[in-house]
Amino acid sequence: MSRKVSSMGANTHSGINVDIIKNMGDAKLYDCIAETAKVMGDTHCEGCKFETLRCMGEAYLENSEIGTAKFMGETKIKNSKFEKITAMGRLNIEETASVENLTIMGDIHADNLKCGILSVGSKNGNFLGVLKIGKFFNTGNVKLKGNFFGETLESVLNLSLDGTFKFKNLIFLNSLKSLCEIECERFYSLGKIDIESVNSDYIFIRPVSGSKVRSVAGSNVMICRDFSATNEFNKIAKNYSDSIYEDYDGNSGILEADIIEADDIYVENVNANCIRGRNIVVGRNCNIKRAEYIDELEVSKNSMVGERVKEGK
Repeated sequence: MSRKVSSMGANTHSGINVDIIKNMGDAKLYDCIAETAKVMGDTHCEGCKFETLRCMGEAYLENSEIGTAKFMGETKIKNSKFEKITAMGRLNIEETASVENLTIMGDIHADNLKCGILSVGSKNGNFLGVLKIGKFFNTGNVKLKGNFFGETLESVLNLSLDGTFKFKNLIFLNSLKSLCEIECERFYSLGKIDIESVNSDYIFIRPVSGSKVRSVAGSNVMICRDFSATNEFNKIAKNYSDSIYEDYDGNSGILEADIIEADDIYVENVNANCIRGRNIVVGRNCNIKRAEYIDELEVSKNSMVGERVKEGK
């Protein structure tokens, strides 16, 4: 027979060790251990260990270890560890938190947040099995502010970044605005961008009307209208399927850039002051003031390049 604590209204539980905690109302939990905890109301949780946690209301967790958590409401977390979080609403991280897999529909303000995968948005509009939020694409504007560290950051919503973001992979389906310099190993942008600079080994940018970036630097840069999931893209740890990104059919346009610099560069639909690289292909619909290359420069008849400078090896 399972050990179960079930209560109605506002309650406080301290030091209990049971299989299930269910509270239909606000709950304060201190040093509790349970396989499952469900609170239909505001939750205050300190020093607890739960395999599964469900909160329908505002939540505060401190010094706790949680397996899988679902939050519906504003959530504050302080010095806690999670395997997986699914959250609807604003998330505040005080001091530090560690989450292996985080999916959120809402802003995040984090002093220090370490993630394996951080996914922003929902794949089909149904979130937590309760709410339906419009269409899948072009829904919502989310802001991430603070210090973030992890393997992959992916977003299917319009996203604004402000702070430090150290991820191996960055994938953006919709618009991206950043007040900080972006550094990673692999960068993919399929929507409108307004960023200062991006520095990555591999960079893919889909040129969209109104997009602008001051500096693009990497080993391999590709700026073009068509995106296909390569083997390297498929291998990236992420929550959303590869087909979501391939099936996306946003409007293309012209990307405005100051300088693009890499070993190998392919661009189309780009206006740039300078492109500098070893091998450069300027595809259609480009206006480049200056191209500096070491080995090869190929220019489409539908594009214009002002100065063409071949540098010594």
